[in-house]
Amino acid sequence: MAFSSVHIIGPGALGLGLAVDLASRRLAVSVSGRAGALARGEACVGGRWRSASFALRPEPGSLVVIAVKGPDMDGVICCPATLGCSAVLLLRNGLASKPELPCPTVDGVVWACAWRDRDGRAIWRGSTAIDLPDDALGRNLAELLNGENVEARLVPSIEKVRFRKLMVNAGVNPLSALWRSDCRTLASRPEVVAEATAIAAEVKGLAAAAGVMVEDDPAALVASALAGMGDFTPSMEQDRATGRPLELKAIVDAPLQMAAALKMEMPVLASLRARLLQRLAH
Repeated sequence: MAFSSVHIIGPGALGLGLAVDLASRRLAVSVSGRAGALARGEACVGGRWRSASFALRPEPGSLVVIAVKGPDMDGVICCPATLGCSAVLLLRNGLASKPELPCPTVDGVVWACAWRDRDGRAIWRGSTAIDLPDDALGRNLAELLNGENVEARLVPSIEKVRFRKLMVNAGVNPLSALWRSDCRTLASRPEVVAEATAIAAEVKGLAAAAGVMVEDDPAALVASALAGMGDFTPSMEQDRATGRPLELKAIVDAPLQMAAALKMEMPVLASLRARLLQRLAH
């Protein structure tokens, strides 16, 4: 399947950085978000500052990449950009609900350290990877997305990858907002690491109950993630600090709801959610 252009919905750190990277490869790229279409963007991708001009609207036959956070996911269901496209790459976080879209849709999982600075520019630190299902459309997208700054990886089970990432995010993200800390500071607190590890174990158990077997050891996975992110501030603390809605629905609430439906308990995650909401209320 060939795409005439790429349209990215969600000009956050991930979406804008990806748009600038693809435009630098001379692909036709357009971007839109809450404020409508973007004509220009700037990002530090691969250690170099780059800027790009974007088309004001997607072309028929384009690939649409949905890179919005959980609170905005429902708003893309009727987005005009998805009409007439050839395919949609849906970059969902956590267990965000999957919208019904009128074209072939591929789930992807992103691994990135990225943020927007005070001037609205996107900054990527280190390498960015996108995991895609190993099927015909996934392979087609991997060929398009793979580049100097993006590694598109084909995996046999995208659901296993989603739960593996959630093992880290379900604890580390809300803990960063609770403690108002970056990952290095979180890693320096043994009680915080222990709580994140306990939540990772709960998520691993949830995955098993849902029929998805994740082999990673929770303690090793959390320790490796915190060490790898260094002084990076997770997205939930970024959102709290700038007054944006926290992505609790996909990362915390959805796992708790799935656990309840499977008659499981996740007491450590439930306790963290209650303490975070209490702190946010004051």
